[in-house]
Amino acid sequence: MDKICTVCNSKFSSNFPQAKVCSKACSKVYKKNKKTTWNKVNRERKRLTSLTWSKANPEKYKAIQNKWNLTHPDRVITSASKCYQLNPEKYKIRSQIYRKENPGVRNAFTAQRRAIEFNATVSGYKEEIKAIYIEAKNLQKSDGIKRHVHHVIPLQELNHLGIFGLHVPWNLEILTEEEHREAHRKLKSFYFSTQIEDSSDSTIE
Repeated sequence: MDKICTVCNSKFSSNFPQAKVCSKACSKVYKKNKKTTWNKVNRERKRLTSLTWSKANPEKYKAIQNKWNLTHPDRVITSASKCYQLNPEKYKIRSQIYRKENPGVRNAFTAQRRAIEFNATVSGYKEEIKAIYIEAKNLQKSDGIKRHVHHVIPLQELNHLGIFGLHVPWNLEILTEEEHREAHRKLKSFYFSTQIEDSSDSTIE
């Protein structure tokens, strides 16, 4: 029985009355087009089905989403940029809510940005640093005592002495507000007295 392929419009023979394509290649295209057409016609039905499945299988859905994001980075960026341009106020509100609900993450981001300005960052420690800032906020929330993430060696204050601190986990410690002020006082006192002694020695020589 002679037929016309619905994909490439070429003639082909088949003994199956329902045959619509002439080859495996055309069969793949036909199935893909059929699926695309069905999705367009049943967009809302597909959305509800996917939503129901993702809520019932959160871990599987997250794994699939992460895998897709890793294999399609350009499309992720393009899609996110497009969504932001279409809904700037929505993203602004979402960002405000996230920062309010995650103050530790917000503080870590602010500190990272400040450290970049002083060229005091080292790659590979972002998550460890973030965990320190989150812990500081959790401690503050648990007992009501304000906490600071203190740089043992400051990023900026001692630059004039040739001392440059880094924004890395081993240069960070969580202190109460009182401990933070005391640490700064001792630090300034120590380096100020050291500078005076050095200048006195050079004068004697």
